[in-house]
Amino acid sequence: MFGGFKRGFILLLAGILLFFVFGNLFVIKSAVANIYGSIERNRLERITTGYLIKDTENFRIKFSSEDLETVDRVAGEAERQLALAADYFGYQPKDKITIIVYPNKEDLEKGLRLSSGGTTLGAYYAGTISIISPKKWGIEGQEAEKGLYLHELTHLIMDDMAGGNYPVWFTEGLALYQEYLATGFEWGKDYIFKEQPYTVRELTLQFNKLDQFLAYKQSFLIVKEIMERSSIEEVLALFQLLKKGQAFETAFARSLGYSLSELQQ
Repeated sequence: MFGGFKRGFILLLAGILLFFVFGNLFVIKSAVANIYGSIERNRLERITTGYLIKDTENFRIKFSSEDLETVDRVAGEAERQLALAADYFGYQPKDKITIIVYPNKEDLEKGLRLSSGGTTLGAYYAGTISIISPKKWGIEGQEAEKGLYLHELTHLIMDDMAGGNYPVWFTEGLALYQEYLATGFEWGKDYIFKEQPYTVRELTLQFNKLDQFLAYKQSFLIVKEIMERSSIEEVLALFQLLKKGQAFETAFARSLGYSLSELQQ
């Protein structure tokens, strides 16, 4: 009898422990992400020691002396595009946002921990927006400037409002959708899928292993469908549930009134 009680007690303790661990996975994940983000922000500050700093109403812009002539352009566009994002989401970041303007592609890749050979103009990483100098953009970059900051600011605002608790396709799709609303640019508009488009499940589980051009295109199309079927108020309600740690699929159905499986059918 005592042995049975002991086994039952152990099982009860194990159940409580499992509930505590798995019931708080979001809390643990958030804590780890915050620690990592803090470490990386400090690293970015260290590797840009010696950069000049320009403060605007909402931004702290770090740049090299090579960009003295372009920093006002960066500041103006960043403020303009932040106003668009803040108005759309009804959210204004409480702290100044750091933008780092790297003088060349190599320094940008070092800051973002990217492999060489990419064509990235900028990215949101560790709570910071990093871009390559406008002097290095070329014709395509000049055109992309119209939505460059808006794209990265969407990532930042979603991170704040939803606690980073969402799949990559959702944040990338919504960032591309913001560009689309502001500039009319539609990612991969003329690119045709040779096979069936990626499913939500494939994007959720394998985003970084998929053809990136197609993954971004499909993410945009799915989010565009979501925004056409749902109100911004419903999407903001989704953010609130995600911020509280609710699973994405559950929060999605609860706030938007339909399931992820209904998309792109």
